[in-house]
Amino acid sequence: MEIYTVDDVMKILHCSKSTAYKMIRIVRDELKQQGYILPPAGKVPKSYFDERIYCLLYTSPSPRD
Repeated sequence: MEIYTVDDVMKILHCSKSTAYKMIRIVRDELKQQGYILPPAGKVPKSYFDERIYCLLYTSPSPRD
């Protein structure tokens, strides 16, 4: 399983370390609720993270609309 670390998430989202940890926590909580076995703390599976971030960034209404 390929994973992202907090540093990877920071680069992808151009955010602070605390924000990256919050995003990782959100994604990990979703996976845990679905019954998945999670990678070590502070890490998130690439495939699920990419899918969730794409949905959040490109399907949410733009604040400019």
